[in-house]
Amino acid sequence: MKKYTSDSSGQLRVGLLLFLTLIGACVYLGFQLAPYWINAYEMKDVLAEQARTSELASDETIRAAIIEKADRLGIALTDQDIDIDRSPTAISISITWQFDYNFFGLYTHTFAFSPQATFSHQ
Repeated sequence: MKKYTSDSSGQLRVGLLLFLTLIGACVYLGFQLAPYWINAYEMKDVLAEQARTSELASDETIRAAIIEKADRLGIALTDQDIDIDRSPTAISISITWQFDYNFFGLYTHTFAFSPQATFSHQ
């Protein structure tokens, strides 16, 4: 068993404690922020699905389907947040939204998401 003398300052213990605190904070933030990125990927899938079936639907129907899915995910979208560009051979759908996240009450950051999907009708 190692004996600690008065020369041992405990720097190793403090360093380990700080490292574990940092790891814990990163894991906590990961669990807090991951759902937002998962929602962005789900919305991208919705955009791709709507783009594939766009020949059968009007812009209003596409917007309604996107807003309905966003509401279920807790994303506040309006018609102005959805951009639908049609050409004779393709459609492009994009959306944008943002949210503010407060890091431990010390710092607020605005995260912006803008998934998009394009589909060519050929």
